[in-house]
Amino acid sequence: MNAGLTEVLTTPRAFPSIELSRFISGSHDDQKRFCTEFVGALKTFGFVSLTRHGIDDVTVEEAIDWNRRFHALPVDIKLKAAHPKVAIPHRGYCYVGQEVVSNLTEQSTRHRHGSTVVDIKETFDQGLEDDQLCLNRWVDESDLPGFRSFMEAFFHICHAVHIVLLRCIEIGLELKPDTFVSRCSANTSELRLTHYPACDAETIRSGKANRISEHTDFGTLTLLFQDNVGGLEIEDQTHHGTYLPIVERRGEVIVNIGDCMQRWTNNVLVSTKHRVRLPVDYAEPRLGDRYSIAYFAKPGRDENVATLDEFISPSFPAKYGAMTAWNYFQARLNMLFV
Repeated sequence: MNAGLTEVLTTPRAFPSIELSRFISGSHDDQKRFCTEFVGALKTFGFVSLTRHGIDDVTVEEAIDWNRRFHALPVDIKLKAAHPKVAIPHRGYCYVGQEVVSNLTEQSTRHRHGSTVVDIKETFDQGLEDDQLCLNRWVDESDLPGFRSFMEAFFHICHAVHIVLLRCIEIGLELKPDTFVSRCSANTSELRLTHYPACDAETIRSGKANRISEHTDFGTLTLLFQDNVGGLEIEDQTHHGTYLPIVERRGEVIVNIGDCMQRWTNNVLVSTKHRVRLPVDYAEPRLGDRYSIAYFAKPGRDENVATLDEFISPSFPAKYGAMTAWNYFQARLNMLFV
């Protein structure tokens, strides 16, 4: 994708930052106000930043440090946990260029003119430790002692936050309790460690490559933890094709809507396109390493991701038909590995 094909605002925009502790420990009225504000931000941006989210800063910093340490391993060691050449199971280590994220959006496909936009990133994906359908892939314990045990524990910490946020959305949308939570009781979510290696800034600026191309996430919600290098952009929901640079703050978790939530809510909540490119007004010739962690929260594999009855009316017919979450995820993942 060429740099001139989409507009990027030159001033970073700080979308809402709100305290989840207002829901966790607040009064009934505080909880209601939080849920209304939370859902309002998601309707407007598809994204929101949370502070005091229940995961302490030390744990988040440790997770980011494990990310650095894993990706600093020699390639031959990381390949002990190699992702298969095919999409499923979506587990283990992907080297730079293995995923083709630009395949996920029609806009990127049109603008590539038959050429592939490379994403300058490497990743490690894991799921629930006892998921027999998609087994996790780890390096040996001796290669990185303590890595597996920490990441398995962090996975469960993120799941707990996901469930809390689903309850907030249920309240904010005035739905029956467990409307979403019951559909996520079987935890099939994924946790991803991403390293964006240092590269020439001109490579990104020219459109020959991205750190990660524009895309939407597949599941219900994504929890994103990142360093402060910058470069995250989200599409403006009022002006499609215009991207908003996001101010990144350590200690916050960025939450965004995924495709399944958009399907369930009949586009009341929209899965917003986002990408990682250059920080705004970046002038240095080289772009430094960037690290992020994403918890891709998902429904159970057998759950239907058709539009829910609560969001269907004569004025708003269902936009999405019956399909299991597993079949939806397979279709999307197969686009990544070509």
